Amino acid sequence: MSARGIMVVAELSAGKPTSLSREILGLARRLAAQVGGPVCAVCPAAGEAPTSELVAFGADRVYTADEPVLADYDGDAWTACAAWAVRAADPAAVLIGHTTSGADLAPRLAFRLEAAAATGCIGIGLEGGTLRFTRPCYGGNVRETVSFKSRLAVATVRSGCHDALPRDASRRGDAVKI
Repeated sequence: MSARGIMVVAELSAGKPTSLSREILGLARRLAAQVGGPVCAVCPAAGEAPTSELVAFGADRVYTADEPVLADYDGDAWTACAAWAVRAADPAAVLIGHTTSGADLAPRLAFRLEAAAATGCIGIGLEGGTLRFTRPCYGGNVRETVSFKSRLAVATVRSGCHDALPRDASRRGDAVKI
C-alpha cells in the first residue's frame, strides 16, 4: 500500500471533538504508522479552537468549512464538504464515527467517491498490505472481516473499541479552509 494516509470525519460536541472522534484519531495514527502518510481530519463545522484540538489529538492536517449551514449535521452539505476534503487528501481510508449522522454520511460519501463501505466496525488493521475491517454480524454472535479491492474504503467505527491518544498541545498541524 502506498503512503496515502488516513482521513477522519470528526464530530463536535460543545465545540470540541467528541470522545469517539478522539478514539478514531488515535486509531488513524496507529494505522498511518503502518500504511504511511498523514492523518487528516475533516470537520465541516469547525472553527479555530476545534482545529487545534483535532491536531492535539493526532491530526496532521484539518479541513474545515466553518459555514453556518454546516453547524448541525446535514447529509447533503456534509457529504459535499467531506468529499472535497477526501479528494484533496487522497487517503487510503476514511473513518467516521458509528453515530446516527455517521451511519447516514458513510454510504453517501462512499457512493459519491465510488468507494467501498463497511459500517459498524470494531477493528481495522493492515494485513499483507491490505486494510481489513472487522465488524459484528448475526446479532453480534459472529465477527466478519472484510477487505476491498477499491482504491478507497469508507468505514464507520463503533465507540469504545479503540483508545484515544493523550492530548498533546505541542503537536503542530496544517489547517485547510474548504
